Amino acid sequence: MSDFRLTMPTAGMLVRLAAIGAVMLCLALLFAYTGGWLSPGRLTQDRMMEAFQSDNGGHPGFRRNHAKGVCVSGWFESNGQAAALSKATLFKPGRVPVIGRFALAGGMPFQADMPNTVRSMALRFLPPSGEEWRTGMNDIPVFVVNSARGFYEQLVAAAPDPATGKPDPAKMQAFLANRPTPPSRCAGPRCRCSPSWRKAQRNRRRATRTTCSTTSAPRSTGTRCNGA
Repeated sequence: MSDFRLTMPTAGMLVRLAAIGAVMLCLALLFAYTGGWLSPGRLTQDRMMEAFQSDNGGHPGFRRNHAKGVCVSGWFESNGQAAALSKATLFKPGRVPVIGRFALAGGMPFQADMPNTVRSMALRFLPPSGEEWRTGMNDIPVFVVNSARGFYEQLVAAAPDPATGKPDPAKMQAFLANRPTPPSRCAGPRCRCSPSWRKAQRNRRRATRTTCSTTSAPRSTGTRCNGA
């Protein structure tokens, strides 16, 4: 018969077991943090998407926000004059492919093109170096929030009331009261949504005046920089 004897663990063995236990504990904590169990109030992608769906309903096959839109393709043609201001490859002479999208704000893919609807333009530049440049613009001169958390809180405040099917004005007023610059301080024609895509270009061109003075706009959008 074999003789099995129990031996006391040595100090080195205890250190190795403690190290293994510490690694397993760290992995468990990382999984718990990723799953949101340690930070239930943390803003996640799922919570943001749930807020969009709560406001606009479910529309399979469409984006949660800016659901109605049209894609475009073209190029960004630089004359090289901005190379003295930046080493970015995008400003070297030549053409860079561009993919863009014009859209209406909100998660309703079948909404009407109303004059007071916020319009957006998103562009994706693809330089030959393999990098990507992305930019997104809205045609409103004032945006209520400046962070993802603030935008999430705005969506929650604008969620329809189950009893009426419309947003609760009291919740929206409470949300705006906590904003550092509420939109009520902005009044007049300059703070209104533009009534059409053609008029919406005015704010965008002014926002990129420095760029337009040295480079030409993407040809696919039809935007011209002269006289911006």
